[in-house]
Amino acid sequence: MSNLPTPRPYTSYNLFFQLEREYILQTLLGFQPTIVSNDIFDPADATLYPAEGPPLPLRYANLILPFDWHVPGKTRRRKRIHRKSHGKIGFHELNDRISKAWSVVEDEVKNYCVILSDIESRKYKSIKRKTKKENRVAKEGSECKTKMANKRNTSKSESHDDSCSDLFPSFDWTVNVPPSPFQDDNDLSHPSICCIISHGTLSDDISQTSSLHRESLSEVDMEDGEIIDIWNSTLIEDD
Repeated sequence: MSNLPTPRPYTSYNLFFQLEREYILQTLLGFQPTIVSNDIFDPADATLYPAEGPPLPLRYANLILPFDWHVPGKTRRRKRIHRKSHGKIGFHELNDRISKAWSVVEDEVKNYCVILSDIESRKYKSIKRKTKKENRVAKEGSECKTKMANKRNTSKSESHDDSCSDLFPSFDWTVNVPPSPFQDDNDLSHPSICCIISHGTLSDDISQTSSLHRESLSEVDMEDGEIIDIWNSTLIEDD
């Protein structure tokens, strides 16, 4: 299937130009075209010519025309065959004669060109609408696939996050450090140590807490005999 865009149809004047050109060359100048029999235009053949298309006007009834003379884009459908130019008339002169003939054309010819142009125009618009609809459906399908793929990727990411949460469950990181055994319960100058320890600084906080505890113990670091002497002197004073 070709991806080439559908060419715009001929206008009524474009159709007249195709017919009148061949009429001048073949009827007035005696030029005989070389067209393969299978490629000769037949109004009864609905392959390219529309079934509702009108018959050729009498002025052009005996012309030998290519089967796709009324359809633009011929060179894209079939390779142009190199052939010797007719040499009967120059392009500018030919164009002037056709332009003048259009200004005084018979109603039969003009109506034929207008009707055929209208038929081809409606066919062209129908093809364009169909193509536009197919492109829209294809685009929507592509966008839907993209959204579904993104949704699946998001679901996988969320599932991965949940699995990580199971490996590292949340819990209370509060650590209560017991007070020193040498601290008075009513003494608020040295309160019990309570720390909120984050996951990243757990070992550092515990080390700092242990250090504080060791400092408390170092304040009463004395020999047993000294402790006993202090105890005895205290009992004597009490007495």
